[in-house]
Amino acid sequence: MNRAWRFAFLVVFAPMGCHQVTSQAAEPHLPVAPEAEKQQPATSTKEARPEGPRYQTVLAHPCAIMNRDEIKCFATDGSDRILETSLSVADVLDSEERVVHIDDAEDRLCALLAPSGRVVCWQTVEQNLWAEREFSERGSLAPVSGATDFALMNRASCALDQAGTVACWGNNDSGQLGDGTRKSRGEPVAVELAGPAVDIEASMSSVCAVLESGVVQCWGGNETEGTPRRLKPETIRGLTPVRSLGTARSAQLEDGQWAVWHELDHVPERGFTTAELVSGHDTVLRRGDCWLDGTTLLCTTEPDDTPAVHLDRVSELDVDYHRTCARRDDGSVWCRGSRLPASTQPPQVARYEPTRVPTLTNVEHVSAADDGVCALHDGGTVSCWGGGDHLPHGPSGSPRFLGTPQRVPLPGPADQVLVSRNDSCARVAGNAFCWSESGQVHDLGAAVELVTRVDHACADTGTELRCLHATYGRAELPRVFPRLPAGVMAAGYHHCSVRRGRVRCELVDERVDCAHNDPSETACTVAPEGEPSAFKFAMPLRAAARDELFIGGAGVCVLSPGGLFDCAEFVNWRVLTDFGFGPQHDVVRAAVSYDSVGLVTRTGTVHYWTGESRRRVGERRDPGIEDAVSVFLGHRNGYAIRRDGTLWAWGPNDRGQRGLGGASWRASSTPVRMSVLEGGASTAQKE
Repeated sequence: MNRAWRFAFLVVFAPMGCHQVTSQAAEPHLPVAPEAEKQQPATSTKEARPEGPRYQTVLAHPCAIMNRDEIKCFATDGSDRILETSLSVADVLDSEERVVHIDDAEDRLCALLAPSGRVVCWQTVEQNLWAEREFSERGSLAPVSGATDFALMNRASCALDQAGTVACWGNNDSGQLGDGTRKSRGEPVAVELAGPAVDIEASMSSVCAVLESGVVQCWGGNETEGTPRRLKPETIRGLTPVRSLGTARSAQLEDGQWAVWHELDHVPERGFTTAELVSGHDTVLRRGDCWLDGTTLLCTTEPDDTPAVHLDRVSELDVDYHRTCARRDDGSVWCRGSRLPASTQPPQVARYEPTRVPTLTNVEHVSAADDGVCALHDGGTVSCWGGGDHLPHGPSGSPRFLGTPQRVPLPGPADQVLVSRNDSCARVAGNAFCWSESGQVHDLGAAVELVTRVDHACADTGTELRCLHATYGRAELPRVFPRLPAGVMAAGYHHCSVRRGRVRCELVDERVDCAHNDPSETACTVAPEGEPSAFKFAMPLRAAARDELFIGGAGVCVLSPGGLFDCAEFVNWRVLTDFGFGPQHDVVRAAVSYDSVGLVTRTGTVHYWTGESRRRVGERRDPGIEDAVSVFLGHRNGYAIRRDGTLWAWGPNDRGQRGLGGASWRASSTPVRMSVLEGGASTAQKE
């Protein structure tokens, strides 16, 4: 069977004690190829999955069966740092048992053991949002025994046994138990299928099964009270004999083609559409640029491009929003796309001890957002490093890197560079060249200057803004955004202006709306969601016409031509108060971020205050640099250009923000071998 990743939520769980695991921060490797399974026609009874390393993404957490008795799960924290949790299952295995399948359900992780057919589960507890998980309890997927497969849904579960019987239990408000009712049940209820099943897949509240005859039957997903459709299994029309399911809405046929179907709610007595072939690849699983032709991986970089052969001898393929991963018949795993596993981890350094960013000389300007950084050199070249989506592809689609500054391939010398949370731009010969997550550099045309709008780096033409924009699953395209009103500055949700000598700010939560179904319609609207609310300052802040205005997460600061730097914080934030921060004199350069302030005095001394979180008391942590000409701040890092043109950085280095090495594959348009995903392969093959 060629199983796709499962996305499910909650499983019936019976706690049975505790299980100890180790949890540690790991280099950014994401196991994203699916588990190894048999591929055979559905006409034979399903057997246990073969041994070997299996990779599977379950919910938001990619997990890997590394060996017979080890599962590793990975998660991404708020800064996109990859965290690893290792779970040893040796103490739950009998001498002949091994883990052959895993699935996740919101706060549960379950594993199928062969040859016994037992399913064991662990309760998972997230230590914080998007961070690594702890496995605190062990139980069983009661009342399963003798299972050959299982599928998890939103507060419901299904299991397949050796006789081909599918039984489901748990929540039934959408008909996911397939018994013709909406009555929830604590004990398994056999689903009345047209014959023995050999494969099952589930989504949030719906299930599909492949029968021995090659027929597919589905049920569930009925959210409308009073309507009977999909409360019992319904045969999907238009399918020739099916080899295996991809998801609960797609299947691979015996001839290798893919077919998809959807729920149908407006036709009496019909619950699903007729299946449609999708040109030899599964549009449900893929992002739109790679598919299997037999054992050959074909990919395009744009929708209209001619497909190119990227890999041969491919035995498995899986895709998520960011990556395409394939496993070859020799057991090696290859991935292309973005957010790829790390090859080496960035070195650990003292947080507040400044280090020189190597290889960079004659730096004139720096732009940083979140953990991404770009530097402009006096010859007009641009170098970028760190995390985020601001790193473009090198020449000929070469991979992007994390910890080492990489030269941006531009058509000529740049005179401005700007990094935002979503993308970056450089201005060359009066034109803006911008790039985002795909790594492709787009020419956005003439630009008077580069500005940030709604967390996008944009080209300001003088009359409109041209920006890159993409929505989930769609390619980034040049779009037209409206300009801010005259006299208004924006940073994140904060919109500020100076009226009658006083600084006034509003909280404006804006939404971008573009006509993505019509690429020829380039204009987008940017409108507030709800009414803007005025920010109140703890103390009034005044600004003159020649003063520089700096907007941070905690307040607004003003630098006068005479060198006076003063700030006013927003009421109830207290970040600056916690700093013990007051008016500063003899300041020539300044930078303000979410909760940090950096200054350069007339003598070249750098002063730095950081809170790292508005809920923690801030402190002054000067980096000890005495010959700086300018200072810049990212989300958690500081950067200073010294008089000799070198660039120095301080702060964390978990995503390569300090440029000290630890080159990691961030994105590649061609497959890169993921050696970190091949642990346990030799052991599994020996077994």
